[in-house]
Amino acid sequence: MALGGSGLAQIDAWSGINNPAALAFLDANFLSSSHRQVFGIEALQKSALCGNFKSFGQQVALSLEYFGFEYFNQSKIMLAYGQKLSKSIALGLRLGSEAYYIEAGSSGWVPSVEFFLFGKSASKLQYGLAVKNPFSRKLSQEYRLKPSSFSLGFLYLLKKELHFSFEAESAWKESLRLMSGLEYEISKGLFFRLGSNYSDQLNFSGGAGLQWHKFRLNLSYLQSNAWGSEMCIDLNFQL
Repeated sequence: MALGGSGLAQIDAWSGINNPAALAFLDANFLSSSHRQVFGIEALQKSALCGNFKSFGQQVALSLEYFGFEYFNQSKIMLAYGQKLSKSIALGLRLGSEAYYIEAGSSGWVPSVEFFLFGKSASKLQYGLAVKNPFSRKLSQEYRLKPSSFSLGFLYLLKKELHFSFEAESAWKESLRLMSGLEYEISKGLFFRLGSNYSDQLNFSGGAGLQWHKFRLNLSYLQSNAWGSEMCIDLNFQL
């Protein structure tokens, strides 16, 4: 969150959600969890749990996600896989289902499918591409179409301890969303992050991370004009 949501072109413990194609370049196994509390809307929460591991010599990931509150919520269970095409390019696939509950409407589930590409070049540039839910459909008669979306992201390693990321996302019948972030390793194991995202309004975020042996703790804060403020804590553990 501290990087404005621009995680499509990164290789990290959250690649199983952000870009499964990057799993093909990830050697370590991780277990990650995060929780976001939105203070502008009472009881609105966003939580995720993701684990990646090797199966038949390939990296796969299993993730659980939740978003919502008492009157409306969505939850997802997804299986992700990344496959190298060459030393610098990989494809990824994420399949699963999404369950939803609408107090004033109905409840049910819909299948979810996402396609990804990840690449990196010798010039310290990494890039990612995502197509999510190309077979969009109605969740219910009362609820709008689950939108198809297309995303393109870049990450540039300015130097070993500093990188800049940028991402653009276009969803069907929704405003273009632009996200950017900057991460700097102040000292060994201590990270500082700044981010922004823009759709109809400009929002800013920031945070810090601490790496200790196989643990990494990240704290993030987002100020949103639409929802107010959000706090996020996520923890990664290398297995």
